[in-house]
Amino acid sequence: QAHAWVVTLGHSGAVTFWESLTAQRFLHAEYDPNLHPGGNPPPWPLHPYRTLGCMFNHRSFLANSQPSDSVLTCSFDVQNPSLWKALSPDAVASVVPAARSSKKGEENFGPSLLYYSDREHGNYSCLYAAADGMGDMALSLLPSRLDGSLLACDLEVELRELVAQHRADFGLGTLWDDQLSYMLSPALAAYELERATGVCVGNEEFQDAVHKYVPEGQTFKGFPIQVTGHCDARRAYAICLKSPVCTDLLETQGDEVRMALRVRVNCYPEDICAVWIMFAVKYRSVL
Repeated sequence: QAHAWVVTLGHSGAVTFWESLTAQRFLHAEYDPNLHPGGNPPPWPLHPYRTLGCMFNHRSFLANSQPSDSVLTCSFDVQNPSLWKALSPDAVASVVPAARSSKKGEENFGPSLLYYSDREHGNYSCLYAAADGMGDMALSLLPSRLDGSLLACDLEVELRELVAQHRADFGLGTLWDDQLSYMLSPALAAYELERATGVCVGNEEFQDAVHKYVPEGQTFKGFPIQVTGHCDARRAYAICLKSPVCTDLLETQGDEVRMALRVRVNCYPEDICAVWIMFAVKYRSVL
């Protein structure tokens, strides 16, 4: 199946592949058969890419002119003309038109040029589609009018008040740890990414950050939940209280109890939103 991905070349020669659909990163290790004559190649890399026919950016287009288009043995020495054949700058400019103004104050970036690579067969095709009239070919979704950051801030304020009231009903005070609350943000982003793509990323970094922040002898507990279809704090809080895990967290007792809360609102077309809420607490148990 035709597919395109992102390649970054570091100053030290490191080659990194990025899958734009899932945010996965793969560190590529080149296999040079000349350095291992008669030896078996290493196991196939973890990334799904098998062949590579070309690379391009907004300035240049390079065709792979190596004996094999296998990613495993591909050299990424793009400065070597015997390995990568560069399209002339004039040819690149002819298919990447400069932005032209359609109306005063508006930009029209003209037609789009997309290249697709085949992971298995190395086939490349070019799709040159005029921008004008494309809107008549498919039903367009309305962009979201919601401000996810603003909604998240408002929800956090309301939820903090509800948590404080809930703990007060049990004779418990509430102190908030803003730093711990901030550290919950990447976890919520990872949860939404996993829900949308099925790929789990960043969990190790989150656990490591919490482990470093929570002092030795203290306990950390967290409760994430997703709410869809609304941004009502009271409705969301009522759903959270149905979970014994959440109520146990909210009613935590001990020494140095510090509560944390983070909300993330992911906005999608047609004003659809997915709300992630995470309550957390760190404390020292009292036996």
